[in-house]
Amino acid sequence: MDKLFVSVSGIDASRGATTNESDEALTFRAMVKQAKQVIVVADSGKLGVVTPSLICPIEDVDVLVTDAGTSDDAAVEFTKSGIKVIRA
Repeated sequence: MDKLFVSVSGIDASRGATTNESDEALTFRAMVKQAKQVIVVADSGKLGVVTPSLICPIEDVDVLVTDAGTSDDAAVEFTKSGIKVIRA
């Protein structure tokens, strides 16, 4: 895969991308390993949230697409990790 778009239950700048379902996390994890670019899609309410099942560490995320309600402080936490943040 060239680009993988992943919808998550939570994404934290230090803990990574997570979901509530362990089976879903296993599937997404396998896809992340094969992708050239990982794009996480999460609304601002999911930023800073950690749920039970890890999809991938933050180092595996290339781009975060979120809504315009995302604060500058929240966006900076991800850009510090080298993630491109797109607020739309």
